[in-house]
Amino acid sequence: MSSVASENFKEFDIQCIYKQWFDIQYPLCLMWHTPNGGYRRKFEGLRLKRSGVVAGVPDIFVAEPKGEKSGLFIELKTKKGKPTKSQQSMLDALNSRGYKAVVCHSIDEAMGETKKYLDS
Repeated sequence: MSSVASENFKEFDIQCIYKQWFDIQYPLCLMWHTPNGGYRRKFEGLRLKRSGVVAGVPDIFVAEPKGEKSGLFIELKTKKGKPTKSQQSMLDALNSRGYKAVVCHSIDEAMGETKKYLDS
């Protein structure tokens, strides 16, 4: 799929296509999406925070150590999307702790980062 074709996709669309692609390309690898975003009522947000939900956690985690890295985190954004302050802080913290943590603005970019990480 080309970047031009994915320009108008929402983050949810990118996540779904990425998941389908990942499951076909890397069936033996562990990967999951952390549903941290979205609108929640104040009470539900407080309840989740109390249970350990942390702002800024990236969308995707590939739980496969490679070389000196402990795993790959991907924050998915639309072409024009930018990480929030809490997302950028979390990406920086993860990178400083031995993970590879990146922002990807298209399906192609997410696939490319994953291939680069897992196939190296």
